[in-house]
Amino acid sequence: MVGFVSKIELQALVHSTEDPHKVRTALLNLLSPSDRGSISVSSDQLWGHYRNPIALLKVRMQEALLLRRTIEYLSSTLPDKEKECIASSFDLLSDKSGSLYLRIDKQRAYLGDIQLGQCDPIRAKIKFSSLLIRSRGIYSLCKEIGIVP
Repeated sequence: MVGFVSKIELQALVHSTEDPHKVRTALLNLLSPSDRGSISVSSDQLWGHYRNPIALLKVRMQEALLLRRTIEYLSSTLPDKEKECIASSFDLLSDKSGSLYLRIDKQRAYLGDIQLGQCDPIRAKIKFSSLLIRSRGIYSLCKEIGIVP
């Protein structure tokens, strides 16, 4: 599994009605518990349609060990029915450049429960190694790491 994934990016919006610490916790709950304290979360200030403040929290990972632990954690905690949803919508969730895009329910993630969600989600982008995509294909890589059944 080492070298399958080259980068993971996580993003979540913090609306003015939300507690930024809770959204940060939800974002970090997608990582292995042993890594949550050592990950830096960046923040950008944005403005909504009515000039309301919105913060964009981001986590970017490229270190091989951290990527491996994050993928292992996601694949072990993602329920089988969610993996089946990813498999059935795989063409919509992936692109030709070798990225898998997942939307994870922010409210459930805060509670430590990883499920897919469309309403104000945490956006996850998993970028796979270009060399492996050409030889094996992104779906087979996702199957090997346990993201799809």
